[in-house]
Amino acid sequence: IITNTLIMGATTTAFALSGNFWLGLLFIFMVGFTQTVTGTGTQSLFQMAVEPAMRGRVLSLYMLVWRGTPAIGAILVGWVAERLGLSLAVAGTGTVCMIAWLWSRTQLLKMTPALETKQAPPE
Repeated sequence: IITNTLIMGATTTAFALSGNFWLGLLFIFMVGFTQTVTGTGTQSLFQMAVEPAMRGRVLSLYMLVWRGTPAIGAILVGWVAERLGLSLAVAGTGTVCMIAWLWSRTQLLKMTPALETKQAPPE
């Protein structure tokens, strides 16, 4: 998940700054692929890490955030695109993604033990 976040950010930035159609097509394919892998992996991680009794609540909150925040981001990117141009706005989203990757790398040692604790089997 974390590695795909870096690849997604880098290929988003490369797509935005690419001037070649075929190269841009390759980059946007990679963006879609890594976004799918990251989203599927994150949802699977949530499902495995949460106690069964709380799984429905946690996943519904996760889906609210997963589906709701892109709308807020789209407004922000649209605002930036009006002022700086679409290429720079999209490149900025890739940069933000790479910053998120950097932050998540610093948190990895804290996250791993919390996610690997043994859960009691369902009754």
